[in-house]
Amino acid sequence: VVCYGGPLSYVFDRRERAVQELVRVTKPGGLLFLSARSLWGTIHEHLPHILRVDPRLNKEIVATGDLGPDKVAVVSRFWHAYRADEFKAFIENAGATVELMSASDSLTSTGKDLLGIWRDDVRTWKHLIELEIEACRQPGCLDMGTHVLAVARRRG
Repeated sequence: VVCYGGPLSYVFDRRERAVQELVRVTKPGGLLFLSARSLWGTIHEHLPHILRVDPRLNKEIVATGDLGPDKVAVVSRFWHAYRADEFKAFIENAGATVELMSASDSLTSTGKDLLGIWRDDVRTWKHLIELEIEACRQPGCLDMGTHVLAVARRRG
C-alpha cells in the first residue's frame, strides 16, 4: 500500500483512522510506504518566512504540529506536521512495524533555486544525489526533510 506525498498530514483529526485503514487493507506481512509532512523539515524549508511570524505562534505550532483555520496557525486547510518519532509511533500503534525511515530532501530543501544549475552538471548532480540519499537515511536527519517517509510491515 502506498500513501505518498503527505496525505496523512491532511486528514487531520481522522489521521488515526486513516492509517488504521491503510494497515487493514494491507495483507498480513505486506508492506506499506507512507509519508507525512515533517514539522522540523517544514520549518527548515520555510525558515526565513517563519522567523517573521510571532514567536508565540511558532512555539504553539512546534508544541502541537497543528495548523488550520481554527488552529493557532491559520491556513486555508487543516494539516498536521509530524516529528519522525511521532510518525513511527503513529504507524506502529495502527498495527504495523516500521522497518525503515527516511527524510525527503533533507539537504536540498533550502537550495531549490540551485537545483537546476546543479542538475546541468552531471558530476555535481550525481554527487548531490549520493549525499542526499546518505543524509536522509541518518537518524539525525529524519526530521530535517520536508517529509518523513516510512516503510512498514503489517503485523499478524
